[in-house]
Amino acid sequence: MPGGQTGTGTSGLCAGTYVFHITDAAGCTLNSDTVLIPGVNSLGELNAEVYVYPNPTEGKVWVRGVAPGALYRIVDVLGREMGQGLAEQDGAIPVGFLSSGTYFIVLEQGVFQFVRK
Repeated sequence: MPGGQTGTGTSGLCAGTYVFHITDAAGCTLNSDTVLIPGVNSLGELNAEVYVYPNPTEGKVWVRGVAPGALYRIVDVLGREMGQGLAEQDGAIPVGFLSSGTYFIVLEQGVFQFVRK
């Protein structure tokens, strides 16, 4: 939970990836798997500076507003990593290898939703 909070739940988390440190009543601890918290709208926009297009897509998506060579991860709606790499010089990210469905691109700037036709 943010800021070392304790309890059985939390709310108000920003979009991103998190690992939860869990301690039970006996003092046993466990770190969770990475959890993706998407916080995007249907246009794939997270802020006014970064856009993912076209959406939906078939072969590639372009991410406007990220540096060439930006590290990315592609995750499915269950948070499973489906691919990773570096964005091409023009901001292109290949997604043609994915099955049809909804996915998220995880970048330093945030998490962006797109649909593979």
